[in-house]
Amino acid sequence: MMRRGWDDAWAKGTEYRDTVVAKLIADRWRVITLDELPPRNGRGPSLAGDAQQILPDLQCTKMGHTLAVEVKWKAAPTLGRLSGELEHGIDRSSYDACREHEQMMPTFLLIGSGGAGERIARITNLRVRESAIRGTPVVYFPVSQMRDNWLATLNRHVQQRDWPRARVVTS
Repeated sequence: MMRRGWDDAWAKGTEYRDTVVAKLIADRWRVITLDELPPRNGRGPSLAGDAQQILPDLQCTKMGHTLAVEVKWKAAPTLGRLSGELEHGIDRSSYDACREHEQMMPTFLLIGSGGAGERIARITNLRVRESAIRGTPVVYFPVSQMRDNWLATLNRHVQQRDWPRARVVTS
């Protein structure tokens, strides 16, 4: 099996992110592509005053509610040796940044995959196991912990909030 090069993987990830943004906009979301902000300190975009906190790819707003989405593209999930389930993995630093961002707003991980379609989960709902690939810390989680139909999941999130009751107008 031939491994894709870094440039190919980056291009596919960017193409997938652009597709996600287009679908969000078509569904009347307002989207800020945070991953296009200038990098700081040789790393990805981060919060001003906190060069260590890397931002997720997208900040999305609909119906007055804002959430963040980290978008990843994977060729296919792998069969976990320990779990016996199909799994995806991401760098531990990316996972930690999403967990940190969750303190400010709901943060979701969206993974597009040629082998398993598109899957989404709120970062706090993932039960991960840690490992390392060539010395880089990685977290893995079963695909079964994620939902399909990512757009419906995000829409449910903003629609099922505790909305204040509408005021009754009397004449």
